[in-house]
Amino acid sequence: MPPATRPPAPPFSAGRFTAGRSVVVRSALGVACVAVCSAALPAQEDRPAPQAMRVEALSPALEATLQAWYDATKDIQKLEGRHTQVLSDDAFRSETHSVGQFFYEAPDKGRIDLDPRPESQMVPRARPGQAPFEVNAGPVKKWVCDGTKLMQIDEAKKEVVVTALPPEHRGKNIMNGPLPFLLGMPPEDVKRRFRVSFPGPKFEPPADNVRGWLADPSSTVMLVVLPLQAQDAQNWSRAYVELSKPDFLPVRVKLFAPSGDSDTVYEFSNLKTNDEGGLLGKIFGQGDPFKPNLRGYKSIVQNVAGGPAPAGGNVPKQGPGVAPTPMPQVVPAVVGLPHAAAEKVLTARNYVVKKYAGDPTETRALVGKVQVQQYEPGKEVPAGQTVGLKIWVAAPAIRQAAAAE
Repeated sequence: MPPATRPPAPPFSAGRFTAGRSVVVRSALGVACVAVCSAALPAQEDRPAPQAMRVEALSPALEATLQAWYDATKDIQKLEGRHTQVLSDDAFRSETHSVGQFFYEAPDKGRIDLDPRPESQMVPRARPGQAPFEVNAGPVKKWVCDGTKLMQIDEAKKEVVVTALPPEHRGKNIMNGPLPFLLGMPPEDVKRRFRVSFPGPKFEPPADNVRGWLADPSSTVMLVVLPLQAQDAQNWSRAYVELSKPDFLPVRVKLFAPSGDSDTVYEFSNLKTNDEGGLLGKIFGQGDPFKPNLRGYKSIVQNVAGGPAPAGGNVPKQGPGVAPTPMPQVVPAVVGLPHAAAEKVLTARNYVVKKYAGDPTETRALVGKVQVQQYEPGKEVPAGQTVGLKIWVAAPAIRQAAAAE
């Protein structure tokens, strides 16, 4: 099957959900395996959970759009492609750019490889009336989910963090993760989980020709999505989704962080569906992409709450009918991570994060990254406690050079 074709998308402009040339799978795209990873983590206890709302009636045009999305994607067993990911942080006026490939296989296998975006492609988002944000290349990251466990691979350290997934987070529940927009869900499930709307009248289909509009490939579908459940609200507060027509594959997704001071934009390309000879062989070689060769890597086994596994590396059974087993609540190592990524790691373990301006640095690659963390990695700190982070800031020379560019 050839790559899905689609017309040029309108630019992501300020005030809507656009990111200009800087744009695309926790994923991190988070694509399938990032969704599984975050779905396995409990909701942050110190943030009030949103109250479930009654299912509201939608307009006939929106009902038809959700149904068409589901009908077009329900038989997809494999989805693969390339993506860029841009994390923008307003508090520190920085953007982190990554590129990579992803592969998803139903019901619950996925792989994402992320690399730094080439410097020539790292164009900061246009922000009228503001100086451009500092732009940084993202780190090398790799996630693999084989359906029973998630492996986060650190190539530089030759380490792999292994998180066993409890039964209730396996199989089709992959779509219960924080990025459920890759494939459509049954409309009734969508309405129970989200509040969905068109961004405005200009994005709504013509009332007298909805069916024709849904089949017209000359435009895309634009949706605004608000979370109604804690499993989503802990990861994002609002999403903008752009889908191609008539295949309803993802074009762009923009997620706003719950804190309101950062967002992540994903852009997808070269998408293939149910293709036996696509990127899988070209990217991952002839081996099984979900069984990476980790010979010589240090394995760090964790439980779904983020703490280390008990002595011996055995993760207690979890799932329906199994009494929960207390796990050590420990602080992970986040020094060197972009501060937004570090915050996500810590909040996933139910900590409150407080950031402080650190020392000025003339090394561009350090700006916006964690310089010092309050607690040593591995220290047991109860959930709900505040963890302070000092963040490298740009030295005057860097700010002056950025202003002159």
